[in-house]
Amino acid sequence: MSSSLRLVRFAPRELVAAVSIAAVSLLFVPPTATAGKIAAAKKAKPAKPTATVPSVPSTTVVARKSLTVGTVSDLPGLDPALSAGDIMGLGLPSAMYDTLTTATAGRPWAPSLAESLTETDDRLSWTLRVRPNVTFHDGTPFDAAAVKFNLDRYRGARVTGLASSAIRSVEVVDPMTVRLAVARPFAALPTLLSGTIGVMLSPKAIQQKGDSLNRQPSGAGTGPYMFQEWVPNDRAVVVRNPSYWGPVKPRLEQITFKPIPDEQSRLAALLAGDIQSMITSRRDLADRAAAAGFVRVSSLAQGSPGLLFNIAKPPFDDLRMRRAAALAIDGDAIDELINSDSSKRGFGLWPTDNPWYSPIGNSPKYDRSAARLLANDYIKTTGRDAAFTILTVGGNQVLTDALRFEAKFLSDAGISVKIVEVADFSQLFGAIVTGQYEAAVSVFGLEKDPDSTAFPSLFSASPANFGRYKNPEMDAALEAGRTAPDLASRRAAYARVQEIFRRDVPFLLASPTSLVTISAKSVCGIDPADGLSWRTAGIGNC
Repeated sequence: MSSSLRLVRFAPRELVAAVSIAAVSLLFVPPTATAGKIAAAKKAKPAKPTATVPSVPSTTVVARKSLTVGTVSDLPGLDPALSAGDIMGLGLPSAMYDTLTTATAGRPWAPSLAESLTETDDRLSWTLRVRPNVTFHDGTPFDAAAVKFNLDRYRGARVTGLASSAIRSVEVVDPMTVRLAVARPFAALPTLLSGTIGVMLSPKAIQQKGDSLNRQPSGAGTGPYMFQEWVPNDRAVVVRNPSYWGPVKPRLEQITFKPIPDEQSRLAALLAGDIQSMITSRRDLADRAAAAGFVRVSSLAQGSPGLLFNIAKPPFDDLRMRRAAALAIDGDAIDELINSDSSKRGFGLWPTDNPWYSPIGNSPKYDRSAARLLANDYIKTTGRDAAFTILTVGGNQVLTDALRFEAKFLSDAGISVKIVEVADFSQLFGAIVTGQYEAAVSVFGLEKDPDSTAFPSLFSASPANFGRYKNPEMDAALEAGRTAPDLASRRAAYARVQEIFRRDVPFLLASPTSLVTISAKSVCGIDPADGLSWRTAGIGNC
């Protein structure tokens, strides 16, 4: 059941301030489970591999055409300081906004609005050179003062305060230079500035629009497309920026993002030509579309549903019960049942397709007998029952069915499970924050940088460590990854993080969810490295 805890889409923004959230749309996928289907699922043929697409060229001629994209849900908001999570992982913001740097998981970061970002010899500050000749959509200049304005705003906001807390101060050195001071070496800073807190908005637009910026950010960005309109639950539209500064000019006159929550309806709209591109996490729908002649591009895994343990209270204060739970569940059978890809599950924080994945350590593998031995030993030595309660939000029959199958696996290993459905996510999150739970269904997300993935949910003193997991060895490995002077040292540190994770089992992780873009053959230029970005998309020959 993979990494920094994400309480997706349901939690109040002020409560999710300590948590990084991405667009993981579904916890589980139909069909509804039955015991007989588990055996049948094991015989299912694997999905065909995702097709690759050519790299996007650095320059192109603008094609005056439009594109309509079917999305999983409506936008949460367009002001990065108010929207919980990395909104640059969503289609419209990534088309409209630029960040100080760009990054993809496991790859070196690259300059963007920051022409350069250089760490000083003492590793306690960074010098940021602002890219010249860039203007916001409202015509105001992008300069050092704008960088300071935005970073100070993020540092003071409830939602982005934790993500930007490594930055101790922001100083304007000259009109095109900023100095960022950090309390201690922080290797993840360049990658961090490729996400939400790296989004640069027009200070003039922020000051003039106030709260309305979250819904009507006209003039605010610097990206290849400019905001035109947002009609909630119907459409959001961006239009070509004729003065875009970047090397890849916008290829489309207009992009419309249309929320179609129902997966089957979204596919039907694509097949009918009402939309030309769509997002899905459903492997079966992607297969159907590919068979019909559409092209699919998969992003790296975005995150995983999981089972959060409260390690501060029984039974999961005892390692034997955490390992017993991990050993008792046949993940492959459940994956086949819910149409998920077991090949990416790599017991640890990162799935096997992630560049930060390491196989080091002793991963618990399905073993009912070993699980029963641990559970019996726990009962014998503590005098307690091998039993626990799982909290989840009611109303999702697919999720309920999947949990019942997990409960059946656990029961077969001598562990009794009770599933309790609460009314809404606020109630669930309240129980998690206050520690009034034994286990709870959550979603664990994956960030571009391993620090943002692991540190919030595993560091002892982190306010997002909702499982109350505390281990000095893990803290030391996380600190080593955060302060490492080079990539090799960071990789070694996060390999150690995964080794400790597999030994301690702080929470359970299901197979990860990958979002897939499915498009008509006429759509070109969608970069698989960006996954959900339509910044470089075009119609015809890119």
